[in-house]
Amino acid sequence: MNEDDIDSTAREEDSLAELFANVTPRSKPAAAAEERAFTILEAQWRDVANRRKRRNRLVSWGIAASLVLSMGIAFKWLGDTPTIVLAPVADIARVTGSAIYANNQHIDGGSADFPRLSVGETLATGPDSRVALSWSTGGSLRIDENSEIRFVSTSEIQLVSGTVYFDSLPYDRKTDAPNSFSIDTVAGRISHVGTQFLTGVAESIVTVGVREGLVQIDSPTFISRVPSRNRIRITADGRQSKQLLEPFDESWRWAEEIAPPFDPQGRTVEELVMWISRETGRSFRFRSKDAAMNAASTSLVGLNNLSPLQALNTMQYATDLRYDIIDEKIVISLGGEQR
Repeated sequence: MNEDDIDSTAREEDSLAELFANVTPRSKPAAAAEERAFTILEAQWRDVANRRKRRNRLVSWGIAASLVLSMGIAFKWLGDTPTIVLAPVADIARVTGSAIYANNQHIDGGSADFPRLSVGETLATGPDSRVALSWSTGGSLRIDENSEIRFVSTSEIQLVSGTVYFDSLPYDRKTDAPNSFSIDTVAGRISHVGTQFLTGVAESIVTVGVREGLVQIDSPTFISRVPSRNRIRITADGRQSKQLLEPFDESWRWAEEIAPPFDPQGRTVEELVMWISRETGRSFRFRSKDAAMNAASTSLVGLNNLSPLQALNTMQYATDLRYDIIDEKIVISLGGEQR
């Protein structure tokens, strides 16, 4: 780095410091709210500044304003009273078990009115308890048992412990907005490129499994890309080991079981099978044209709140179609066809 680079970086950081200093409201908010918001801001700013130094990225001070927005933090003045607004980042779509806590407050799994989750908040699960979240930009985030996460921004979580699964393009995605999402771990930042993947942290060992697509791991000491059907383990000292991971491996099963349920309203059996295929990692085919036509024309009734494999089994009793799993592929046939 030459003297011009150093001067530019110093001016940039001075501008960032000046920008945050000027955010001070005319009327001081509650101390607890102020401390919480500025703690989040400062941590994010320092993280970005440190990464910028390491990689020698020189950008304009105007990025600070975009950073504030991306973190989901805004200041709103109502008269002379400033209100700190933390943007919601996820909604709870499904829970199993009873040991679920948002900001250390117990969540009633039987409730029909779950709280929205916002930047700066935490979510934790205990034994035999899992949560499926609908991410604000359309993804599906699932938290395994004995896990804890913190919502860092509108596009990032910190995985404190346990295992999470993210699907950037779930079957029922309701938005075409760009889906930027990353997971901060002790091994570095894990970002996806249109994918289904899981990330686990246990005893300082980070595990990343990619079901579909591509994942990039950005560490202070290395950058690694993990393609589909692979799993990588990273130790505390940066050592890596890779192995094959099939999309229908048992390690994905927990994410299938906590999947947000399929909504059968106005749907056909063909659509149900497509959802099951994505959630189980198994491709599918119809044994005959007659079976395919039957699936495309048969409307669904019932099949509410079932896991993918439960729905597949129930399909056999609710329709004229049957299934077999052959070489890990789902084969759909009519009841009278040769199986």
